[in-house]
Amino acid sequence: MKLCVEERGSKLDKAFDTWCCSATCQGVYLGLQANIGRPILLSDGFRWTLLKCINGDQQAHSAQSFLALKAECNSKLAVALQMMEEYFNPMVDPRSVVNMIPQLIYNWGSKFPCVDCSRFYTVVLEKGDTLIALASIRCINEKKPPCVMLFV
Repeated sequence: MKLCVEERGSKLDKAFDTWCCSATCQGVYLGLQANIGRPILLSDGFRWTLLKCINGDQQAHSAQSFLALKAECNSKLAVALQMMEEYFNPMVDPRSVVNMIPQLIYNWGSKFPCVDCSRFYTVVLEKGDTLIALASIRCINEKKPPCVMLFV
């Protein structure tokens, strides 16, 4: 989200532990955060879920619901990583020698921009208990396409 601030030359508004440059930017961020781990039901028994690795900074109504959300998201991310590693060759950043697939799936941050994946989300499509498809997405800003999918 900091990129749109730099491109606009706007003043920074530190909100919800992230940089948001506008009400639209903040609305997108809050909408994504509110839907992490919530299955969205589709027709014919399909559902999709927005995932992000949960460490301890996620909002929850209680400690019990936080632990359930953390377990659900992180276990689905582990299955997603296994699926990605099965279908894609390792993608190693030449400068840092970091395998980018786990970096993307677990949205790990870094002080090095080339391997900072903290703004990525993983979207999974499931039918029953079976993972059918997944995508790694990142929201950019208002001027460019709102989301970029790296792996589908």
